[in-house]
Amino acid sequence: MATQSTLKFGDIALQIETAPGSGLYETVCGFTSIDHQFNVSTQTEDLPDCDDPDAVGFESPAKVSVGESVSFQGFVDPTNSDLMRDWVYEEDDINIRLVYNKAPKVGYLQGPSVFTGGNESWERRQSGRLAGAFAFSAKPTWTAT
Repeated sequence: MATQSTLKFGDIALQIETAPGSGLYETVCGFTSIDHQFNVSTQTEDLPDCDDPDAVGFESPAKVSVGESVSFQGFVDPTNSDLMRDWVYEEDDINIRLVYNKAPKVGYLQGPSVFTGGNESWERRQSGRLAGAFAFSAKPTWTAT
């Protein structure tokens, strides 16, 4: 029986550019989940029935815009806590990469993004948790490596 070749967490990384325009990226330590979302905004029209104008129309959607975002969860450490606070107050776009490292998909999706929010939380006798999200501000590009 043939089975799928799946991507595991270790095959993916979220990297952030270390300084705007530097071209240097680093993987933030402590992330335990990464989610890549595709967003589609639509506008609908009510198309009438040509044979029976009193019949219920058909709702026809049309794409208006698309977008992509990347969210993450993980553990709080002093470094990534400071990074997240910097992202909150960054006025310029932040370049990010979603890196894939399993053949045949080896490369990265890269583009400018806006940090759209995050949080840190703590519970008694447990390590702190963090979560956050970036929304690409332009269509990301794929680069095979």
